[in-house]
Amino acid sequence: MPEAAAAKPPSSDEMRTDIEGSSAADIRRRYLILVAVGIFVTQFAQPNKGALGDLPLKFLLKTSLHASKTEVAGFFAIAALFWYLKPLAGIFTDGVPLFGTRRRWYLILSSATAAALWASVQFVPQTYRGLLYVVIIINAAMVVASVVTGGLLVEAGQRYNATGRITSLRFVIMSLGTFIVGPLAGWLATRPIAYTAAIGATCLAVLAATAAALLHERPVRQRDANAVRSVGRQLVTIFRARALWLTLLCYAFFYFAPGFATPLYFYQTDTLKLSQQFIGNLGLFAGATGILGALTYGMVCRRIRLRELLVVCVAINIAITLLYELYRSPMLVLGIESLNGFGDVVAHLARLDLAARATPSGSEALGYGLMMSIRNVMIAGGDVIGSKMIDSYHISLFSMVYLNAGTTAIVFLLIPLLPRRLVMGRDGEPGEAPAQVDLDAGPA
Repeated sequence: MPEAAAAKPPSSDEMRTDIEGSSAADIRRRYLILVAVGIFVTQFAQPNKGALGDLPLKFLLKTSLHASKTEVAGFFAIAALFWYLKPLAGIFTDGVPLFGTRRRWYLILSSATAAALWASVQFVPQTYRGLLYVVIIINAAMVVASVVTGGLLVEAGQRYNATGRITSLRFVIMSLGTFIVGPLAGWLATRPIAYTAAIGATCLAVLAATAAALLHERPVRQRDANAVRSVGRQLVTIFRARALWLTLLCYAFFYFAPGFATPLYFYQTDTLKLSQQFIGNLGLFAGATGILGALTYGMVCRRIRLRELLVVCVAINIAITLLYELYRSPMLVLGIESLNGFGDVVAHLARLDLAARATPSGSEALGYGLMMSIRNVMIAGGDVIGSKMIDSYHISLFSMVYLNAGTTAIVFLLIPLLPRRLVMGRDGEPGEAPAQVDLDAGPA
């Protein structure tokens, strides 16, 4: 009966974004451009650490508002509130269509809203709270744009059996953003915040225009009379995805790095007396080596099984972390940050490749949101904890090096627990399809 057919849960194919194109090659091209522009803009234009707003806001807080290490770390931790809630955006963009599309209108409206909010920064009172409130709202809009881009990325990787290569492309683009934003942020740091706001607004407007031009989806068939059921389906699917939760645990231990953000910035400026431009230029070298790391991973992921790649990449990251014991002169700083750009990218690529394989089909944006939320929480939490330990207990920055290396080493213990179907294959090899939960079936 028609009613029974309408109530049937959607298949894996139905849960994917149906992008219109004249041919398969045209659809792949649209995916590529959308993902490339989306990744670049949502990473580059953030008012957060490692992005456009990092050095300008840090310098403003430290010099004009006289904020302490803990206060600066707290500012960025609170400002990133909605980045911790990425899974909520993933739930709705995966399961609740907006104006008849799964991705198009979410991406257009969120990026256009973020552009308008960035443009308003110059009119906000230059106080700790005033800046904090507007940055929180900018981040809220950017989270939606980011999670939609992530959903498209995971869909493309699964659809074309290329999670490793797609993930490698992501980090080439992100490293290119780091390459550009580092020197630019160093230049912007000593200039009025209006300059930073104008650049951020322009980038997000470009993303909105790109989505409007290229992301044309066929209307989504209304799968459920009640949108709440769609949301529930996403939650049940993710809850049953044991492999994804093991992957997220790896993320948590890898990214918990006390003292390697705000305290490191204060050490660079107060102890090593590095200029804002020099600190910004470090991003240029880290971005260049990050591109090399992404290209390297893109080549080796088709030759080496993921399990071996995970072990090697984590080992490289631990070795580079220990080099921070030598972080005592401008030339050593330059060399260590360059190596860290390579090591951080290859290690993160291996984990993101794993997560893309482990994400259930039909929950791509939710799975991607969970990955990034864990990452953001661990980075922000580590920064606040490290800043508090140094401010209140006068623990040396260099003592944090061994703590960071130790938490990363825990990942070695988790790798053997990962399902063989995910880690024993090479990129490009046919593998088991991601899980798709049938809500009418009993417990798995």
